Amino acid sequence: MTARIDREAVARELTDVLDRIDQEEERAREASKRAKERIGGLKDKARELRDVLAGRRGVQLPMAAAVLEEAAKVKARKGDDHGGT
Repeated sequence: MTARIDREAVARELTDVLDRIDQEEERAREASKRAKERIGGLKDKARELRDVLAGRRGVQLPMAAAVLEEAAKVKARKGDDHGGT
């Protein structure tokens, strides 16, 4: 005895799965974009601090504290954007 396949139901389920894939891919792209923006900001701050260490710029203590705070936030969020890895 062969089971009858409900082609319409299978097609609907396939469409749903493909839609979910598209949504997850979009979420991943957005998360990657946000991470790249944060990384870019941190790289800018790192360049500023290198300039300070090289004597090319002066630094105020609040800026250094802000850099450390942002680095801690990014490190804490790293797992959120990458599935905990």
